[in-house]
Amino acid sequence: MKFSFDESARSEIRGFFEEALGSAGTETMNLFNELVAIYTREQYKPLYTMTSEIAEYYTQDFHNVVQEQFENWVDSETSITAFADELEASDDSSDDAYVAAQYLQGDLQNALDELFSNQPDVPSVSTEAHLTKDDNEIFEEVDELLQKFEDALEGLISDYNSKADTNSEDNQLYSNVSEILEAILESYKSLFDVFKEGVSNLASHISERGSSAESKSETDKDQMKTQAESVGEALRDVSGLFDFG
Repeated sequence: MKFSFDESARSEIRGFFEEALGSAGTETMNLFNELVAIYTREQYKPLYTMTSEIAEYYTQDFHNVVQEQFENWVDSETSITAFADELEASDDSSDDAYVAAQYLQGDLQNALDELFSNQPDVPSVSTEAHLTKDDNEIFEEVDELLQKFEDALEGLISDYNSKADTNSEDNQLYSNVSEILEAILESYKSLFDVFKEGVSNLASHISERGSSAESKSETDKDQMKTQAESVGEALRDVSGLFDFG
């Protein structure tokens, strides 16, 4: 097993962690921007409402969830400081390693804070709806975006796990960091899986509401037709008053 706590190694690991989180953050902001583009184009309030809610959850509750994940990792046996602590019995320089590990975990915390400093911009719908697409087409477009995001996150997880495996051959610390990194990236996937389910439920609700409105409209048309026929009969009776033949 090889490992290094020197400044050069710590810098490389910081870069590895920051790059992965930055990629996840970029994918997330791109997704929000594309969702905004859709509901702005259509001025579609239901999608605006959902996007606004998920943006608020992302910047607050989800941030807290990820922060808790990180803190749990710091306190776990797979953290960098835990690894440094294990060196105490076999390495006289373990005290220096533990201090270096604390510095590195502080740097990773800063990278996590930086990730959530970039918040999505979700402007409100300001004009009347003017849908250029059917509701179902809009939801299909959103579903494709979410699937694209999920695929991108899966690609990131695979890519950075592979990088961690390769680099851990020269420095065990990559393996330790990959534990929390994968957990965070998986949380991103889970967050938007929930959003995807919410969009699906909204699509079903609107479809059912539309079917109900269509059915009601047909019933109203039938009633109006019957009423018109009744009025027609009455008018024919009235017309007899003017029969001077």
